[in-house]
Amino acid sequence: MPYIQLLNENGLIAQLDMAQARSIANDIVVQCSRAEADAMLVKFFDKNEFPPEAGAALLVDFREFRHELDMAEIGRFDVPPPGGDE
Repeated sequence: MPYIQLLNENGLIAQLDMAQARSIANDIVVQCSRAEADAMLVKFFDKNEFPPEAGAALLVDFREFRHELDMAEIGRFDVPPPGGDE
């Protein structure tokens, strides 16, 4: 079975099968996109000279909203429909 090994100067960090490695890689890409979206919001508020407190509050609300959407999506895919395994 093919696998990926993550190493650093201290040795082996992890050994992952292909599915695990792809899942971690996807998680990294998703988090990069989220960091970019957060940075765009901050730059937008700075560019328009909005109060820093307003930008911080919006960012907190935006992250909470994104988390709610994530939880709704997880529920949609992880919970079998009523009445079976369809």
